[in-house]
Amino acid sequence: MSKSLKRKSHWTNRVHEVVLSRGPNGDLGFDLQGGAEMGQFPVIGDVKPDRRGLHLDELLLEVNDTPVAGLTVRDVWAVVRHCKDPVRFKCVKQAPIHPSIHPSIHPSIHPSIHPASQPASQPSSHPSIHPSIHPNGILEQRF
Repeated sequence: MSKSLKRKSHWTNRVHEVVLSRGPNGDLGFDLQGGAEMGQFPVIGDVKPDRRGLHLDELLLEVNDTPVAGLTVRDVWAVVRHCKDPVRFKCVKQAPIHPSIHPSIHPSIHPSIHPASQPASQPSSHPSIHPSIHPNGILEQRF
């Protein structure tokens, strides 16, 4: 392997494994956020102080060698419930958002969408579109 490849920092080098056992009440001492229902990877939420190794906002990649990327939070908890103690989690710290792509710094990214491509929430004020004409071109009075 070339020296330049060895020096590069790749996210896979930061993946770490955390092994947890359930507490007396059966929980693992952390919450999950994100998930496929939010269009995100599952993310570690609040963590109890006695749960060393897990950190807030880390991406959860695997539970006992089962990949959980693309699952909803509910499905991830279902995978965890079917695991026997101790449960192994593979996590990685998220990279920070680069300032050059953050929408609050460059608001021109989103408003650049042409208004015609956005769905209409009110009748069109365009002079060539008459409100009594159906979108298919049929007069609505005939119905």
